[in-house]
Amino acid sequence: MGLVEDFNAWLGNAEGWLWTWLGMPVVGLLALYFTLRTGAVQFRMLPAMFQSIRENPQSDEGAKHDTK
Repeated sequence: MGLVEDFNAWLGNAEGWLWTWLGMPVVGLLALYFTLRTGAVQFRMLPAMFQSIRENPQSDEGAKHDTK
């Protein structure tokens, strides 16, 4: 193999190692940090999300259009 192919193979192995052993723990720690920093808003707002999905849309009386 040539120098470029060897470098490409090495780079592929390094990329796999970085994402497995360095990238994923960093992503997990950042997720935990932002969850704690925002007060777990993604969990606290779940009931409001389901409530807004279930409620009927409000009609807007001022937005009626003439169909003439």
